Amino acid sequence: MGLEGLFGTTAIKRVTELSSMSESNKSSQAADAAFGSRGEGSHLAGLLQSIGLHSNVSNVIAAMAQTEWVDSGVLQKKCGLRQPEVSVAVRELESREMLEMRQEHNGGRGRPRHMYRLRDGFAQAIEPIVVDAETRLSKLDSAIQQLGMITDFRS
Repeated sequence: MGLEGLFGTTAIKRVTELSSMSESNKSSQAADAAFGSRGEGSHLAGLLQSIGLHSNVSNVIAAMAQTEWVDSGVLQKKCGLRQPEVSVAVRELESREMLEMRQEHNGGRGRPRHMYRLRDGFAQAIEPIVVDAETRLSKLDSAIQQLGMITDFRS
């Protein structure tokens, strides 16, 4: 029995198409498949925003959590952001040392493409953000308790 019999003609055609794609198209296709119709990635971005991250940074992290290596063009598409907005978000993530970057030459002349991924995976990348949010929450809780004591005292 051939591969078509085991996996089906459609699956074989899709694998053949993917293997002949450029690296950029593979990244875009992988991001499309993982990010879906902005469902899971959108939810993740919303959670990150709820703990204090800027929406563009949250969207970029959510998109990167869904793929291995990704370029700016894929991030623009997945996040619905313009190139300057992606660049600002990427710079912020780089300043927090959350990203790895590599240059990919496409064989021709011209500037290499920058590829990005979260350093040490999603959980490790967001750990400092979560710790910061927990610290802010603790300070808010303390302030609320102090205000409660003041209002109870004056009542």
